[in-house]
Amino acid sequence: MAKKNDRSSLLILLPLVVGILVTPATLRMASIMALSGVDALTMLYPWVEVVKNPALGAVADASSSVGQWAMYLQFPFYGLVMSWLWRSRGFVTALTAVVFLHVGGIGFCYLLSYLHNSTPVKIF
Repeated sequence: MAKKNDRSSLLILLPLVVGILVTPATLRMASIMALSGVDALTMLYPWVEVVKNPALGAVADASSSVGQWAMYLQFPFYGLVMSWLWRSRGFVTALTAVVFLHVGGIGFCYLLSYLHNSTPVKIF
């Protein structure tokens, strides 16, 4: 019985390990995708674009360093969330939650860009 429990514990940590291992590849992809423009980079690293968005009013130096941290920690964080949810809710729910987290970041980034670029409505 202990052997099966040990294997399932290691299997649940697999998303975290994959998130750590995929980070260097995504950083390489980001350097290539940056040539395509901001929209391509937003699809890969939405939380970096959210942090750097001027609509939040963050200081440029602080948002730059937080953005760097977000680049390195985004996919390990996804793996950690997926491992945590996989243990309690199952694989499909964990994968769905991580996909919604990523797509929600993309949507939030576009919402902030829209709010930053929209002109305020003058009532009087």
